[in-house]
Amino acid sequence: MNLVGYNITVNCANEIFAKAGFKPGQGRDQVGVVELHDCFASNELITYEALGLCGKGEAHKMVERGDNTYGGKYVVNPSGGLEAKGHPLGATGLGMHFYVTMQLREWAGPMQAPGLFDIVDKRGKYGLIHNLGLGGAAVCSLLRRPEFYCPGQSDGRDRLGYNHAHECRPITMADVDKVKAKKSSPYILSLARL
Repeated sequence: MNLVGYNITVNCANEIFAKAGFKPGQGRDQVGVVELHDCFASNELITYEALGLCGKGEAHKMVERGDNTYGGKYVVNPSGGLEAKGHPLGATGLGMHFYVTMQLREWAGPMQAPGLFDIVDKRGKYGLIHNLGLGGAAVCSLLRRPEFYCPGQSDGRDRLGYNHAHECRPITMADVDKVKAKKSSPYILSLARL
C-alpha cells in the first residue's frame, strides 16, 4: 500500500515479531488480542494489513469473516478503541498497554477475549499493541504472560471498590477531596522554617 506512514507500521511489527523469536511473516497466529491505533475507522482496516494480520488487500475479508471480533481469529480493540475513549493524545499508548495487560491477567470482565489460554504454552497467546505518534512514528509491543505469572490474583476491586478495567463510575466530591491540594501539610510546615 502506498500510504504515508504505512511502512513504519510494517517495519515496526516485523521488528517486534523478530525480537520475539519468530521468522519473517510468522507469529501472527500466536496473537489473541490486539489494541491498535484506530484514530479513524479506515485506519483500523489499513493497520490489519500493515501488522500482518491479513494479506494485502484482504482487510475487508477479515471483517466479513468476523476475524476481528469475539469468536474470530483475533479480538481487536476490546476496549472500544481510541474512538470510544475520545482518543486521549499522550495517554493513548499507556491505555492500550493497560487494556492488554488486563486481558492477559484475565481481569477484563465482559470484555475478556476468549481462548487466550487455550494453547499448550501456559503463558497463553500474545497481546499485540500498535500506536502511532501523529503519523510520524509507530510503536508496537508484543506482550505475554511471564513464566512466573500466578493466576487468580486480585483485579483491584478490593482496593478501588470496582474493577477499573471494565467498569466505569462517576467521580464524586469525596474522590476529589482525597487528591486535591491541602491548605497545609505538617511535613511542609516543619521544613518551611517560618
